[in-house]
Amino acid sequence: MVDVASYIKTLSPKGQRSSLKKFEKEILQMRDGGFSLQQIADFLEANGQKTTLGNLSKFIKKTTVAPMTGQKPAPKVTPATGPESSPPTLAEMKATSKDFDIDPTKFD
Repeated sequence: MVDVASYIKTLSPKGQRSSLKKFEKEILQMRDGGFSLQQIADFLEANGQKTTLGNLSKFIKKTTVAPMTGQKPAPKVTPATGPESSPPTLAEMKATSKDFDIDPTKFD
């Protein structure tokens, strides 16, 4: 019987690996930064990698899909800034409630 380690040494892995894989970080960084597919393709060409917009689009879609679920990851949420970003304090609610004649501490 041939052991698996010896057998694997006689084989070469099947399947294609995208030539864009070596630029994955840069591609995703540019896409997240709002650059167009054409601008990304121009960057790749300037680095010796020609590709079509269709191939670039497919590569981006494949690399941004969660591997186990097949679904895209949840969008990145950045915390809002400014006074409107946090919920009102109880004191602020009480001050506002005077205008509406309600007590915000007694909700049934």
